[in-house]
Amino acid sequence: MKINQAAIDRLLRINWLENVGKDLDIPGTVRIDNIIDFENSLQSEEWENTSLEARNDITGFLAKKHSNSFLEWNKLADIAADIIENKIIPQIPIVAGNQEVLLSNIKWDLLNYLLEDAYGSYLNKPFFFENLINIYEKGHIPCGWDGLWPQGNLIIY
Repeated sequence: MKINQAAIDRLLRINWLENVGKDLDIPGTVRIDNIIDFENSLQSEEWENTSLEARNDITGFLAKKHSNSFLEWNKLADIAADIIENKIIPQIPIVAGNQEVLLSNIKWDLLNYLLEDAYGSYLNKPFFFENLINIYEKGHIPCGWDGLWPQGNLIIY
């Protein structure tokens, strides 16, 4: 098991947050267009629970169905965290609001994307964290969930 270079390169190509707050029609999303609603949604318990549940679905499945491969999870997580901190985070611009909360959420999304990608051959699609990366690639940031996950829509800014 390893962190895929193609996944790292994908993250390095993103123009981070270039379209936040701008109108863009992305199917399966609800758009927030102001910073206050964005910050409230990003810090909401509902969003935290949704992304945590998505992560738990991955780890639970791997622990149950692919336990030998899952033993490498923590090692891969450490490698991914280092890549994110040293290569990706320096590229992310400062936006209005609480930068610490913003970066914490982005790091969580990216870490789980890299791990989801590394274990992708064992997992069932659609991939939650890959879908978040699709939003980042469009210059927006995922910041919440409208509905009871997995039903509903992603909230973006």
